[in-house]
Amino acid sequence: MLPGLDNNYFTQSVALMHNDCGAFQNFWVTLRFEKQSPCVFTRNLDLMPLPIRHGEGKVFTLDHALLARIEQLGCVPCRYADPATGAATDKYPLNPNGSLNAIAGLCDPTGPRVRFDAASGSLSLPGKSPAVGSAEAAR
Repeated sequence: MLPGLDNNYFTQSVALMHNDCGAFQNFWVTLRFEKQSPCVFTRNLDLMPLPIRHGEGKVFTLDHALLARIEQLGCVPCRYADPATGAATDKYPLNPNGSLNAIAGLCDPTGPRVRFDAASGSLSLPGKSPAVGSAEAAR
């Protein structure tokens, strides 16, 4: 399990909880990728619109020291961001689930293990990108 601090992948240290709004979310968000993260999959990425499709995903812990350590080690490869400014945000709907510190993904300190909140599989659906517009709008 992530974040896998001290090579401990079998003890849960953070939880993925239900969205603060209490409902399934299905829309596009902007993620900001953190340059200091060791995540091998997010290198050289900046801002990116991606779909979310889930009823849970809020990263949560009551352990403030653990959260600070996760941040210090760069185990947050991406955050929910305001598309106009690129700043991380806790505001709904830009942060669709109320995740602490706008966390949209976690990785382990070495970088190859990662979990993202976005539903990137949805990118394969034609006409579903905000850059292209919806299929309904194209008709």
